[in-house]
Formats: sequence, structure tokens, C-alpha cells
Amino acid sequence: MSRGVTETLPLLNLSENGPAKMTTATLTSAKTELRAPQVRLLLALDFPMNRADWAKSAKTDKAQCTEYVGSLNPEIREANDVKHFPCLISLKLIKVKFEDENGKTVAYFDRTAKGKKMAAKLS
Repeated sequence: MSRGVTETLPLLNLSENGPAKMTTATLTSAKTELRAPQVRLLLALDFPMNRADWAKSAKTDKAQCTEYVGSLNPEIREANDVKHFPCLISLKLIKVKFEDENGKTVAYFDRTAKGKKMAAKLS
């Protein structure tokens, strides 16, 4: 992806019938049930960061970020949302921007407007 392009990521509804569009009621309920590492991650994201720096800043294990933040692979993200809980990407609390750094594509994470509002409520 080129610099400055933000991936559009779908919201999910965790129903018995499989993933579907998340309703406003479900989204509101999910937001009130953030896991402690998700709260730490959301509060630690003051400016765009890559996953490694962000996990370190939030004192969260980088490997666990796939569940808490969300996988960059939409299929894995959907499966994890169903298996575990909605991730920050699916809740639209954070966004992902891909940048080219010396020929390597690096993902940078930042809060969305909803994420900024949520962080303000949590702090």
C-alpha cells in the first residue's frame, strides 16, 4: 500500500449465526467491556505508533496485540473476534495506516475520533 492509505476495516457482530454487521447496541455494549490490556493500549496511543513501540509503551506483550488490537489480516481478525472478543480495530477505536520505510511496509496505529472519545472517558 502507498503512504498515507488507511485500510477500511469492518465491524463485527458476535452472534450464534456467525459474523455480521455490528449494531449500535452491540457496539456500545462491547465498548463498555474492553479488556484491561485494551484499555492500556488505547490510553498509550497518544500519536501514531508501530505495533512494537505501542506494545512497549502500553506494557503489553506484543504477541497478544493480535487479539487485543486486531490482526492486519481481515479473516484472522474476524475469527479472533468471534473466538475471543472484539478487537480495537473492529470496534473502530483505532485505525491502521501503512507506510513505506526503506522498501518495507510498516503498519502504524492511531486512535480514531471514537477512540479519542473513549480514551478521554477512560482516563
